[in-house]
Amino acid sequence: MAIVEKLKVKLLGEEKERIARRYTENQEAYQFYLRGRELSKRHTEAGYKEGIGFFEKAIGLDPNYALAYVDLANGYKELSKLNFLSHDEGYPKAKEALRKALELDDELGEAYAQLGATKFLSEWEMSDPDEDFKKAVELSPGSSDVYQFYSQYLMWVGRADESIAMARKAVDLDPLTPLTRGWLAAAYFYANRYDESIAQDKMILELDPDFVWAHIYLCHNCTMKGMNAEALFHLDKVESISLALDDYSLLSWVGDDYARIGKRDKAREILKKTIELHEKNSIDAMAVVTIYSALEQRDHAFDWLMKAVDEKSGLVVYLKVYEKTILRELAPDPRYGDFLQRVGFKE
Repeated sequence: MAIVEKLKVKLLGEEKERIARRYTENQEAYQFYLRGRELSKRHTEAGYKEGIGFFEKAIGLDPNYALAYVDLANGYKELSKLNFLSHDEGYPKAKEALRKALELDDELGEAYAQLGATKFLSEWEMSDPDEDFKKAVELSPGSSDVYQFYSQYLMWVGRADESIAMARKAVDLDPLTPLTRGWLAAAYFYANRYDESIAQDKMILELDPDFVWAHIYLCHNCTMKGMNAEALFHLDKVESISLALDDYSLLSWVGDDYARIGKRDKAREILKKTIELHEKNSIDAMAVVTIYSALEQRDHAFDWLMKAVDEKSGLVVYLKVYEKTILRELAPDPRYGDFLQRVGFKE
């Protein structure tokens, strides 16, 4: 506000209110919220589960902390999306947290962005979320989360250029958070702009050398470009980080890369363990689909894709962007188009 006064800027009442706004006056609740955010930004099972604990502590200290409910919803949504929590449990909890957030503050853009993402993932609703995201941008134009989640939705429905533009805005607002820049890297990858994706991932590793998702997408990018030696370097990094975190599911997401660089025995080993994880409800069926696809075992891949659809997989929404990247071996098969339509995509 001091800067605004120095610049002699005239603000409307509502603009002034937004600049001066605090979501909680409780400093301890705010600290819990920040710790929950930091853990959630790791984008791992443990990170989201620990993050939820801190958001619940923040809400316990300040039951009117609307923004904490939004991030609580994000934790439950992501755990369900990745199949670390049953869809019947996680998505309803996410929606209830968002209901509470909007009850406390119906002009909270972050809540509408989460609502749009949750609708899309849990209901495979293709068009309605767009209005939620537009409202989110209107209400919270300074939130990197809003642009990031809108970018994800736009990419999932095949609007690549718009997705990248939104992801860039998120990075402009929050350039030092690895996960924020990580989605821009992912957006470039799904748009088949591999060099730009690699550049973003390398920037992330300058911020955090152990951010596993940067290594995972470098594996994807390098295999697509035929850079097998570089891919193997990052595959080794993913394996060492997954072992350090005691989270084998992270290695499941690069099983297809091992197959594509000729390490088929390693890919089969990861496939076996990924199927075991799925039997324990610890990973999404789509992880199995990607490895079978890279091993060119189409019938098995489609069997698991059917399983993913039947289980209402949160990751089935990636089918549109996977057809030119991670599932490119399956895409020419007529069955792939059938699955796209079943999920709700129009070719």
